[in-house]
Amino acid sequence: MTSYYAILDDEHNVVAATRDEWAEFFEDNEKRQVAYDEIRHGEATIKVSTVFLGLNHNLLPGPPLWFETMVFWPGNEGWDQYQERHENWQVTAYRHSRVLAAVKDSLRHYPPPAPGLAAQITAALLDDLEQQETDEPFIWPQETAHEAQD
Repeated sequence: MTSYYAILDDEHNVVAATRDEWAEFFEDNEKRQVAYDEIRHGEATIKVSTVFLGLNHNLLPGPPLWFETMVFWPGNEGWDQYQERHENWQVTAYRHSRVLAAVKDSLRHYPPPAPGLAAQITAALLDDLEQQETDEPFIWPQETAHEAQD
């Protein structure tokens, strides 16, 4: 397929489309969703999302890459924004399940953060701000008074 735009037929096959057909297809996000999972980890929610992109994302020679699986795991440099791209629905659905299993397996290496940690940090920062005089600039701990005046 050499078309720039594509949509999915009822059997999840990629078919060439005009720009108008593509735009109409993308009005319904459910048609694009291959799989979506959320995993609670402490107070965090890890998301594994797999979607049909509708545009070939392969800029190199090789098969067109119409689908994408991504992991959203804020604070985890190894997994957050992890991405894979694939050619067809079947491979993509399989890879989603494998990525999800790998993320779940990784949880045993990453203990969940302490409950309320983000809220505790935010509250401490707000307390510090309230204690500052209103006519004095706020100085972050790593700054010196000289740097704050510059």
